[in-house]
Amino acid sequence: MLKKILAVMGGLFLFVSWVTIQLPVVRDAHCVAALCAPYTQNNDLLVLSKCDEAVGWKKALIMSANRSIEFSAGYTAGALLEDTLLTFDAVLAAKPDLVVHFFICSCPLFSWADERKVEVMAERYPGRFHYLIRGMTPLRRGLGLVTSENHIKLLVVDDHYMVVGGTNHLSSHSRSEIPSDDTIESFADFFNPRACIDMNFVIKGPVVSNLRREFFDLWALYESGASLAEHSQFEPEETRCFAVDESSKHDMRDFEEHSDVIRNIPIKSIVCGPRRSPGACSAEYATLIDHAEHSIDLMHMHVTPVDEVYSSLLDASNRGVALTVVTNGPSAPASMVSKVYGVCNSCQMLPLLLGQKFRLGERDVAETYPSNNCTVYAYEVEEILYHKKVMVIDDRISVVGSYNMGYKSHYGDFEAILEIDSPIVAHQVKQTMEQDKAIARQCDRSQLMDWYFGLASRSLALLGVTLIVGPLY
Repeated sequence: MLKKILAVMGGLFLFVSWVTIQLPVVRDAHCVAALCAPYTQNNDLLVLSKCDEAVGWKKALIMSANRSIEFSAGYTAGALLEDTLLTFDAVLAAKPDLVVHFFICSCPLFSWADERKVEVMAERYPGRFHYLIRGMTPLRRGLGLVTSENHIKLLVVDDHYMVVGGTNHLSSHSRSEIPSDDTIESFADFFNPRACIDMNFVIKGPVVSNLRREFFDLWALYESGASLAEHSQFEPEETRCFAVDESSKHDMRDFEEHSDVIRNIPIKSIVCGPRRSPGACSAEYATLIDHAEHSIDLMHMHVTPVDEVYSSLLDASNRGVALTVVTNGPSAPASMVSKVYGVCNSCQMLPLLLGQKFRLGERDVAETYPSNNCTVYAYEVEEILYHKKVMVIDDRISVVGSYNMGYKSHYGDFEAILEIDSPIVAHQVKQTMEQDKAIARQCDRSQLMDWYFGLASRSLALLGVTLIVGPLY
């Protein structure tokens, strides 16, 4: 059976390689200076450690809007999309000056019926409800395939508040536990997790305006139909961005009186993507890792980073920085989707422990290397996907957003991350990591050795990164 699987995947690899020769070539995204504003001061922040909380805050903020809503939803479809459109309908009917821009990244769950519901909203509120629906754009990188999409998850209301993080606007991605009355909305749901572990923030402050401008620049890029494979930086001649009068920026009581809101936080935003500073998020990750002094904590859906980031992690491991990783594992009872990431993760972990890569036949050599201060936890919970995209440096700098540690986020996707300089925020983020670690399984050295040097696991990981995680996630 294993031989048949490898044969099928090998044939698929050759087919995909041939197909990609026909595609436009994406710019080779070396890590470059980030497209980002400097740190902005006086931001207030609330950590959302559960996906369900993000859904509630998004709905509440939409209902509170007076002048503008910008929503980059990521993947959305089905019941949650319908509920959001009903919320838009209610607030647009009540607020005649309100303008909505809704950016959807289509996915297999997004049906013709979903698209028609969005069109009806635009027909009902002409000039006030604007939408873009865009899917994956296939691009060629060398002989490999990478797809590009707007992967940013961002809601901005009245240029005053925002929700930002890693959670798609799907029912299955927007809950932390599997409900007892869980239903299958479409065929594609059979391949989705039933729940997700993720992190988002609610923020009020100057950094909101930075990401709002980036939203409209990205909208202009997609609306123009410009090629994503061009090497030049895209600079829109004009955008739909408009000023929001201060009189429209009302404080939200639930946020202002929330006991867990952290005040006056320095935050900067980094945005990357084709023709919008490609590789910038990877560059920021590598820079922060290079400057880590005592600890790096990674909470990521998959850890298959580009060479620049991986080399920085190896260097940090070798200089004694404590590295802790929580990510999806490949073993039962992990869901099918989690196992795909877990298989790819499995062959990345041993070098982080030993500080060096090895050839397939060098297990005896690897056995002689002492272990560095690296601990790996495999998140393997039935039907729940570990979807976080979080890093904490030296218990002070937190990085949260849509950026995955993989090739697609580096070469193909439009991503946004926030870099937050606050020990208080870092402490709260790491508290959620402790909860994840309590559920996950700590991997010992022998397990990492078996994963790394096993012929079957190494082959499946290589094919998985090449065919699935690299191009698609």
